[in-house]
Amino acid sequence: GYAITSSVVQTLFELLTEITPEQQRKFFVFLTGTQLPIGGLASLKPPFTVVRKSGDKKEAEQELLPSAMTCQNYLKLPQYDTKELLFQKLMQAVNEGTDAFHFT
Repeated sequence: GYAITSSVVQTLFELLTEITPEQQRKFFVFLTGTQLPIGGLASLKPPFTVVRKSGDKKEAEQELLPSAMTCQNYLKLPQYDTKELLFQKLMQAVNEGTDAFHFT
């Protein structure tokens, strides 16, 4: 698991402040299945949680995409070696997964 002080969690929050508002919106739809409620992250019920997603080997973990459990507001995040890789994999997952929540 991760603590709020884990480097990958700190890097995630840093990235969330650097990406565009549209990328932020897509991330939160990816995480929650909907837009953030009034009050933002602090008002999510259950609270936003980042858990570690690991592979069989360190190398394999670097290839995994983040995933989300929208009903629990869980982000399953591998421990990427670099900020650039975290950004690349997170945006790939967000862009591929966001449209899955457009119900008719």
